[in-house]
This record gives sequence, C-alpha cells and structure tokens, in this order.
Amino acid sequence: MVEVMRPKTGDAIHDPACGTGGFLLAAHEYLSKHYELDSDQKKHLRFDALSGFDIVDGVTRLCAMNLYLHGIGGDNSPVTTYDSLEDSANLPEPAIIATEIAEDLEAAFEQFSEIANDLKS
Repeated sequence: MVEVMRPKTGDAIHDPACGTGGFLLAAHEYLSKHYELDSDQKKHLRFDALSGFDIVDGVTRLCAMNLYLHGIGGDNSPVTTYDSLEDSANLPEPAIIATEIAEDLEAAFEQFSEIANDLKS
C-alpha cells in the first residue's frame, strides 16, 4: 500500500484503523529508504509525520509500543484510542465513496502496471 501511495517527505500519514502499526511502520521505512533526510525531516518523521487511531485500547497500546521500539514518537504517542467512524454522519454518501474507491483502484492498477513494466525492463 505504501509503495502505491509513494509518500513524500513532509507528508502527514494517518491510519484511521492502525492496529499494531504495520502500515505506519511501512510508511516510516519507505520514507527512510527512499529519501536522504536532513535533521529537520528526520525529526518530523519521528515526531509529527505519523499518526493513527484504533478503537481497541489494548491494541492502541501495542501500536504505541511497537512504534516506540522502532524509534517513532516521543513523550506523546502518535496513536490514540478513538472510533474513526464515530462521526459517520459526516461521511459522504456510499455512492460517492464507492466512486472514489473505484478511481483509487484504477490509479493503483496503473501504478502496479508501471512497476511491473519497469521490472520487466
């Protein structure tokens, strides 16, 4: 997923259902490997770039510890126990969401095709 997103330095990356933090760790690793980060960018990546929610308090704690063990975060955890769908009345209509998902899938397929073609070359 991170390879498809291709995050850039300075991006804010949020996972609304972060679980134990796999996506956030993958994003951190991607940014660390694909860019030569200066000290300000490293500080942003460690303390400000990544955030997440999970509805289960115990899972949020596991995620916080997982990120901490990988050097992400500091005194304040980048993850919070919160129900991402709590404000679901503010979500777009299902048809709009489905259209956006279809567009995102088409874009992802195009990116995968480009990657596959690059690998063949």
